Amino acid sequence: MNKQTLTFPEDFWWGSAWSAEQAEGRGETGKAETVWERWYKQEPYRFYHRIGSDVTTDHIHRYKEDIQLMKETGHNSFRVSISWARMFPNDGVGEVNRQAIVFYRDLFSEMKRQGIKVFANLYHFGYASEAAG
Repeated sequence: MNKQTLTFPEDFWWGSAWSAEQAEGRGETGKAETVWERWYKQEPYRFYHRIGSDVTTDHIHRYKEDIQLMKETGHNSFRVSISWARMFPNDGVGEVNRQAIVFYRDLFSEMKRQGIKVFANLYHFGYASEAAG
């Protein structure tokens, strides 16, 4: 058997990704309804075991543990979604949600401290009101 060793460039980005809907849950920060949540309310049978975004990995509370696991498994990058429904919970109108700013700032700062590069996805599962239109 001919075995080959695969090699990757030293600066290769090893990482993972998830959406805010998969990971954050509602949290205490306040959040508008998203397309994903509206879809679940309308057609829960389309979701695996009828599990919606109310059941998540609770990243909003466990992000330091999650980042430690990333580091332990060799991650040097992570693609994270920013939830605009969390940032601007009044359907994008009005003041920014300061609690959301604090969460994302803490999350990104911890990733930087742990040597994990943030790749931010700026739009993923937007406001439910956008889909209603």
